[in-house]
Amino acid sequence: MTHQKTLILLGGSGFIGQALSKYFKKLSWEVKIFTRKKKSKNSLYQDKEIEWNGKEINPRDLENSDVIINLAGQGIADKAWTKGYKQKILESRVYSTRALAKALSQVTNKPSVVIQSSAVGYYGLENCSEICTESSLPGKDFLAHVCEQWEKEATPIKEETRLVITRFGVVMGAGGGAFKQLKKIYQCGLGSTLGRGDQWMNWIHLQDLIGFIETAIQNKSCSGVYNLVSPLNITNKEFHKLLAKKTISFEWMKTPAFLLKLLLGKRSDILLKGPRVGSEKTEKIYTFNYPSFEDALKDIL
Repeated sequence: MTHQKTLILLGGSGFIGQALSKYFKKLSWEVKIFTRKKKSKNSLYQDKEIEWNGKEINPRDLENSDVIINLAGQGIADKAWTKGYKQKILESRVYSTRALAKALSQVTNKPSVVIQSSAVGYYGLENCSEICTESSLPGKDFLAHVCEQWEKEATPIKEETRLVITRFGVVMGAGGGAFKQLKKIYQCGLGSTLGRGDQWMNWIHLQDLIGFIETAIQNKSCSGVYNLVSPLNITNKEFHKLLAKKTISFEWMKTPAFLLKLLLGKRSDILLKGPRVGSEKTEKIYTFNYPSFEDALKDIL
């Protein structure tokens, strides 16, 4: 009898987690979701959900799993960046990853690989001409500090099994994530260049994110940090131009930086700033299906 592989998703009830769950279920994997949300009778996962508080994991729940993917963390752009919410953003990532590392050290039958999520926010939000690679130093701002601490908590996992850290860019896919909100804005004719428009978008198609993760699971030489961003990165100005062509929004539309700062406070930095992040290391083991944003748009729309 063929062994049914088991995938454990921490924080798996969001846009990326649901897409990964659906994909691996199609491959006949058993998928278990660690979630802080209560079980629902209409749940997609039924009895495969494991409720947790984000701070502790029973090692028994990780036994005999083949792969663990850690996506746990409070949404970055969900609420205003008050002192309390910034603390939640940091702690939700640090505590969940620390709990995973601790539980894994007590597991007898360990997974073959742990894929730990992080973000390109690691490099900071300042615009710069140099391309950020996996060996670049972390930035100095809040999000860079969060990503640095997040990855630091994952380091002990290397002593237990193979560890892959994925620094996600903005994940683009139909039906959820950033593109769902963007689509609403652009279809209302309100899409615009944000600020000067020279900030880099550092995006990746959802299917390429899933494709890389599958490659990382299969390729036993894959370990360490990888930037998950499209090879053909574009600036916000170029991004807007392509979206405006596909919707009723106008190419000349601009939203000044001061207005975004007024509306969003410090969160506006996410929209107004962004260094150029490269994917050369990722491309050595994975071939992107949607390297250009134009190709990605055709698929998503």
